[in-house]
Amino acid sequence: MIKPDESVIRQFHYRGRYIDFVVNTEGLINNTYILQYQDQNGQSIRYALQRVNTNVFKDPAALMSNIVRVTEHLRKKIETNGGNPDRETLRFIPTQSGEYGYVDKDGDFWRTYQYIDGVIAHNFI
Repeated sequence: MIKPDESVIRQFHYRGRYIDFVVNTEGLINNTYILQYQDQNGQSIRYALQRVNTNVFKDPAALMSNIVRVTEHLRKKIETNGGNPDRETLRFIPTQSGEYGYVDKDGDFWRTYQYIDGVIAHNFI
């Protein structure tokens, strides 16, 4: 598994001070890392950083364009219906340049989103 180095982590617009990361071993397609940050009030903020598997997803930039459009639409619908969009759909974190993905020096494509605490995911093969 390719681990993210600091240069990849610095590309995204995270809130707070970086603490550490752990590897999420549950994923089947992408490599996922849970980043731990701390805001100015000492509250923990977690993000999921993923290296997208480009053997499976041949055009990750187009994939992200579609996913961001869908999740932004869902967020609006959830808010309109009185729900909590931070719990009910993903919130992708842009890079420092405003994109929703980053290609590193090795050609790997990375994306990140706010981690949703307390969620149970079921993997089906």
